Amino acid sequence: SVTHVLPPYGGYDRYNSLHLGDDNFPVWLQQAGYYTNYIGKLMNGYTVNNYNNPAPKGFHHQDQLLDPFTYVYDTAVFSTNGEAPVYYPDAYQTDIIHAKTKAALKRIEQTEEPFFLWVAPMAPHGEFKLYDNGTMKTGPAVPAARHAHYFNNTKIPRTPHFNPSIQGKTASYWKRMDQLDDHLVEELDEAYRNRLRALQAVDDIVGTVFEELERQGKLENTYVVYSADNGYHIGQHRSYPGKCTNLEEDINVPLIVRGPGIPKKHISTVVSAHHDLGPTFLALAKGYNHVPNWVDGGVIPLTSDLANHPKPVSKESFAVEFWSDINLPEYYDNVPADGPNTYKTLRIISTEYNCKR
Repeated sequence: SVTHVLPPYGGYDRYNSLHLGDDNFPVWLQQAGYYTNYIGKLMNGYTVNNYNNPAPKGFHHQDQLLDPFTYVYDTAVFSTNGEAPVYYPDAYQTDIIHAKTKAALKRIEQTEEPFFLWVAPMAPHGEFKLYDNGTMKTGPAVPAARHAHYFNNTKIPRTPHFNPSIQGKTASYWKRMDQLDDHLVEELDEAYRNRLRALQAVDDIVGTVFEELERQGKLENTYVVYSADNGYHIGQHRSYPGKCTNLEEDINVPLIVRGPGIPKKHISTVVSAHHDLGPTFLALAKGYNHVPNWVDGGVIPLTSDLANHPKPVSKESFAVEFWSDINLPEYYDNVPADGPNTYKTLRIISTEYNCKR
């Protein structure tokens, strides 16, 4: 199994040693007749050394970021279709992903097949620089120069959980967290502003996707999904920045969908998780018969047809698990990493109740 994002328990080599790339979501889409494309960040441990050992399967075209440069904003390094790395020094990474997305949409225009395009910008992730000796230095997100002056008066929302005077969490390391002083709060506000600024270049990509689909006459027959791989905490419960806890801020991930049969401005309270996305997309693509029986996820009722699918999502619960010795404080290498940060949580939520176990 995969229980980490880095070796030896996770990452690209571990993923391939378990043959998880042989029978997965993009492969099923290809079996369903789709022209598949991937642009951006694939997974941790996909590097300048193993980019073709093997090349990722399931994509007719792929342009993927390579470690150790994946989390560096001004040095984009890509492998195209498993070929040798190409370096883009002094170029803003998100803008390179934008250009490659435009090129992918142009290719899509030339095919008669139904298509799937996955665009995975690294932004607004913090900048993580990995060194040959195995160490890592983390810092806030880096915006494009054209967006660096945005949001100067914006602050982290001051919700009841933000830097509380009385700490309410029960896990041992939360109890040891001191209340953040005014200087730290201002630093976190600036880190939050940089995340918003870095997202502006991602918004540029979103705009291009819609403009190009509309130009090609495909917009009204295409599902567009906007999501992320995790939430984020920054100052809540007195915390330094990070994403690896069972806090609601970390596990409540956005999922926005537009397309045929999707009600406009509808807000759903249906419980779902990442493992439900693959089955849901195959159901939308009329290719659910290619989803193996061993797949855990169900079908999210995005449309009236999917609401009647024989394998729906869980009605009220999902598991949240994590294995780590530490809770990494991003951007603050001088702050000792506390822990352990290993947990198994069952999140139960419905219209009648809302709890964790």
